[in-house]
Amino acid sequence: MLNDDFQKVLEEYLEAREENDYTSAPIAHHIQQTLKNEVSDLVEDSTYKITASAGVGRLSEIPWIGVFKPDNDNNIASGYFFKADMTGVYLVLRVFNYAELEERYGVFVPEHLRTKAIHIKALLGNSPFDINYFDETFDLNSKSKTADIHKSGMILCKLYEKDNIPSEEILKNDLKQIIKIQDYIYDNYSDNMYLTVDEWIEALEDENLIDNKTLNILEINYNFEDHTASYDDIIKKREELGYPNEKTYNSNIVNTSKRLKERFNKTEIYGNDEKEIWVPRFFYGARKRNQEGKRVFYNTLREELVEALENYDKSKRPDRINIDMLPKDTTSKENEIGSESIRYWLISPGEGAGWWDEFCQNGDVGIGYSGTGDLNQYNSQDEIAHKLQEIRDDETYPTNDSLACWQFVHDMKIGDVIFVRKGTKTIIGRGIVESDYMYDTNKPYHKLRKVTWTHNGNWDSPYTFSIKTLTEIIDNQKLANINKLFEKKKYDSFYDYLIDEGYYFSRETIENYLLSLKIKPFVILTGNSGTGKTKLSQLFAKYLNEKDNYKIIPVGANWTENRHILGYFNIIKNEPQYTPAYYLIEKSQEKSYPHFLILDEMNLSHVERYFADFLSAIESNEAIPLHGEDELEIPPNLFIIGTVNVDETTYMFSPKVLDRANTIEFKTYSAKDYMTNKFNMVKPKGDIGYLEDILIDQEIWGKPIQEMSIQELEQQFDNDEFWEEYSDEMFKFQNILRKAGFDFGFRVINEITRFMLAAYKYEDEPKNWTNWKRYFDAQIKQKMLPKLHGSQKVIGETLNELLQACDDYPTSKAKLEEMIDVLDKQRYVSFIN
Repeated sequence: MLNDDFQKVLEEYLEAREENDYTSAPIAHHIQQTLKNEVSDLVEDSTYKITASAGVGRLSEIPWIGVFKPDNDNNIASGYFFKADMTGVYLVLRVFNYAELEERYGVFVPEHLRTKAIHIKALLGNSPFDINYFDETFDLNSKSKTADIHKSGMILCKLYEKDNIPSEEILKNDLKQIIKIQDYIYDNYSDNMYLTVDEWIEALEDENLIDNKTLNILEINYNFEDHTASYDDIIKKREELGYPNEKTYNSNIVNTSKRLKERFNKTEIYGNDEKEIWVPRFFYGARKRNQEGKRVFYNTLREELVEALENYDKSKRPDRINIDMLPKDTTSKENEIGSESIRYWLISPGEGAGWWDEFCQNGDVGIGYSGTGDLNQYNSQDEIAHKLQEIRDDETYPTNDSLACWQFVHDMKIGDVIFVRKGTKTIIGRGIVESDYMYDTNKPYHKLRKVTWTHNGNWDSPYTFSIKTLTEIIDNQKLANINKLFEKKKYDSFYDYLIDEGYYFSRETIENYLLSLKIKPFVILTGNSGTGKTKLSQLFAKYLNEKDNYKIIPVGANWTENRHILGYFNIIKNEPQYTPAYYLIEKSQEKSYPHFLILDEMNLSHVERYFADFLSAIESNEAIPLHGEDELEIPPNLFIIGTVNVDETTYMFSPKVLDRANTIEFKTYSAKDYMTNKFNMVKPKGDIGYLEDILIDQEIWGKPIQEMSIQELEQQFDNDEFWEEYSDEMFKFQNILRKAGFDFGFRVINEITRFMLAAYKYEDEPKNWTNWKRYFDAQIKQKMLPKLHGSQKVIGETLNELLQACDDYPTSKAKLEEMIDVLDKQRYVSFIN
């Protein structure tokens, strides 16, 4: 029964929105099926169509039931609207809005609906119906634009309050009465606000109705693309024709509209305050951003006027101002958001933002709408809407979903900006559209575009978003405030950036990491879980460039070949299958800035098995064989970072891997210092610009040791040749390590020396480099000690001898003391414990 159905919605809907908020909630089914069927049974005329909506995806603020004749040209509907606060439900008769009408009338939609509603009320005043039975006010208790549109087109309404729902008999009689009134309107009302094509032709040929200046204004407007122009556009063209210093043409349009209304006996057009307005008789209207970003009002000629301008007899206007020599102008179109300039979009990455991680990994964005297939097959938004109705077995017209599909294919362009929302108050990403629309059945979101994601995180929005899948952001103020969230702060150094992000690393850790990147594009980071290994790599990538210049690839426990990084050739599909890592490498070949491939938990599988090709390519600068005859070059701006955890599920690194990388250990901070924010932070003091620009001075990578000795490092140290002192220290540690079989060769010597050279430049090439042992200390720990592992018998004596040799090298000494302690307790030790 209607009475019970209304009561159920009024009592349960708000709670459902708070608890679930999705249209899968039972109350949505009650509205869209039970209540819809109840109304359908009461409407005896089979030519009427009954629709119902509780929202698309999420529960809407204002659920409704609609009753209308789809084959009738008049957009008149009856039905029910529930108030936003669920204190009552309205029986309504209204002029309704729809997608095609909104596209045509633009900002004049409310005026069109309001005017039509006023004219119909006047018609009903002379009808046999008692319209005084209905209420004078209509208030959905909502501030939404949708509620305002509903109010604009309201003809008659009757409020049933929650605590005073009428009897079933009254509800049925009221509905039947409103249907009779609706039939009367269908039979007796026709629009008479606007001129027909024939009337426009008559007016254009009569100078007494449309004077030469107004005719010239209309023809200039016609000459713009899509017959759309602002008054400023018209002013510029009029100036070219010899009419300078004009300010506006509003009075010309208004006075002409008044003459046309009187001549052709047209009805009034009403504005927001129900006062008569005149411009919509000529134009559809829209406010759009021009090239300078300002909101400007654009006029689009009504379609009847366009046809008349193409067909009227110009010979009847011999004094007409001839604009035929003016070129067709596209200024208006180009200045709009939707053409060659950038448009801004807000998209939802699936329910609960479930597709966002995949978007980031694949560098794309997509929409679902299962069952619709390739959206290129549809010729209009309306075709998409009908397909969605068929799939859902629901007659509700899916305005938002069909528009999202249409805009994703046809309106979104390369270069547009996409913001990604989660819920209604959070932005989780930002990106730049890089491709046209594509259709790929191998992904859960078949309809997609390639995107360069510039931001990934969480930002609180200054606005509450609608729950539509895709929304174009056209409000300048909103766009400016959203863009402010992504404005990059200026930092003096990477150190300052880390502090601002809330991460604390020692000065030595930052310096060692950046120096390691400067001398070789492969670094290993080790330490306890949660010490910031992956985060430091990610933050440095973001600090250098906010474009999508890094990928974090979690290494699997079953990786045995490079297919897990680079992909493979699918013999079934007869095509290669690529990976996110491959796409990053491919992108790094095309761009000049640094890119970072971060292999998380690199030693979950044997590194030598899946990473051998990379190790060889890094050393030889030769391409990696790929998919038969293809090859993949590793460019010099690609840096590979491996993070390492050690437990019973991981594997040790072989000397082949450790020889080719700097291994940096991350220590844990005191829990108390962390919780009380007491860190003894010391800012790097050298040439931080040199250190952070890891692509500068890359010739160090291949510089022979003899050249480094003669040209760079021959500095005095305590009245002795620096090089002599340095080489003695190198030989001392090589000798100690040789005794246990862990000595090192030319590669390690060269790479340590390159590290020292970069450090020397970082410290501004001092004449007496008294601080060199701080960096040699780092190289002992990062290049010599990581290979150490074994029992007490194998390396016990070596560790003690190394400890004695490290009196001048405090960080290496501390590490050796730790290893000796572990060896004493467990009888076995490795650098990565």
